[in-house]
Amino acid sequence: MQIEYKLTENDFLTYQLFVASKSKTIRKIRRYNKFELILVIVMMEVILILFGKYEEAIYALMPALVVYFLSTPIWQQSYISKQYKSFLKENYAAGFDKISIVEFNDDNITVKNTNNGSVTNITEINEIKTLIIIKFKTAQSLIISKDEITELDNLKIKLKEISTRLNIAYNIDENWKWK
Repeated sequence: MQIEYKLTENDFLTYQLFVASKSKTIRKIRRYNKFELILVIVMMEVILILFGKYEEAIYALMPALVVYFLSTPIWQQSYISKQYKSFLKENYAAGFDKISIVEFNDDNITVKNTNNGSVTNITEINEIKTLIIIKFKTAQSLIISKDEITELDNLKIKLKEISTRLNIAYNIDENWKWK
């Protein structure tokens, strides 16, 4: 089976955010960052209470603590997304909107684009709402935009056959979104 498609900047961004959302390290950093400032605010409140400044502790810092706690996930989502977008523009802009031809054989996948190559050793296949991501042992991934594939059902069948034959995971997460 052979498919032809191109990836947009948004496809690259979605892939990066998907990988980041599955990374234990990134999740740990985001959790830590959320509680870092909360700890500082709580320490300031304790100091104010020790100096008898109860009103300042209650009326100024408590609302700040609540606002920060509620707004941090939204801010982090936007900030990280902007950082990845900037990184992609700087490092991968030449790959945007380039046509790739992918051929699925029984024992390998051949990718024909600016860096031709044949890839084997698939470790995992992930399907999200807009992309299909094929991970390899070489720490590389093949990103396929679902919007660009005319025979999407046939591709999914072929990938499920490959995952069954190679005994690898085929993960479907249609509800995934960057948060």
